[in-house]
Amino acid sequence: MTSNLNICIISVITNHEQYNKLIAHNPFLQKCILKKYDNTQENLPIPLRYNHFIEHEMPEDAWLVFCHQDFEFLESPSSIVSKLTPDRIYGAVGVKTTTRKTWNLKIGGKSLFSSHTGTDIYPIFYGQIRQGKEGQETLIGQHIAAPHLVDTVDECCLIVHSSLIRKFNLRFDPVFDFHLYSADFSLSARKHSISTCAVQINCRHISPGNVNQLFWEKYQLLLKKYPTEFFLTTCVGVKQFIQQSLALRWPLFHDLGN
Repeated sequence: MTSNLNICIISVITNHEQYNKLIAHNPFLQKCILKKYDNTQENLPIPLRYNHFIEHEMPEDAWLVFCHQDFEFLESPSSIVSKLTPDRIYGAVGVKTTTRKTWNLKIGGKSLFSSHTGTDIYPIFYGQIRQGKEGQETLIGQHIAAPHLVDTVDECCLIVHSSLIRKFNLRFDPVFDFHLYSADFSLSARKHSISTCAVQINCRHISPGNVNQLFWEKYQLLLKKYPTEFFLTTCVGVKQFIQQSLALRWPLFHDLGN
């Protein structure tokens, strides 16, 4: 556990008013180092902005919080990172693949009762956040008392220590320009045996995200990059993962389940 509580909040912004309200003027962030990249003129990929910070402005010993302009801390981040170890990647909400046994009872024709057992694969969201505008938000994710291992964390807030980035030369992949760059960051770190965890943060995320055609194009690239990995992201469930994986390898199954 690190004793250094230098904290940098790094954001790429297109809405100055929102950024000022939720981050720049947030009373919980007044002791943090704030770094913003203005994307209103030159709309560069977010990973390029983050990598620029890593390569040119990253402090020697600090916690880095890469977060959206519409992400609002409702508590001091120092109270969060003071309990973390710098050997993992963290996020405000993440998803984990899990399984459960199922048992179904059937009555078939003249036969007696028969049973069938199997296994369901399903996602659990760890790290509870408030989603939506103040007064209109809903709770997303399961409240956790301690960091919980997940497949990936949402792009709204990713936390990593500068020492981990330097040790393994971690970077964001610019191919994932506005979608899934956080998921890729975690999946890429797996080759170094670096785990990703959700950590409980009292926070609010205004936007639910935009799962559009570009998102699915980037998702296909993510599947191609990690063809042997089974993973979930906060915007893609088990059924969609299977459908997209089949569509990538066998286009005949593109409409499976639709």
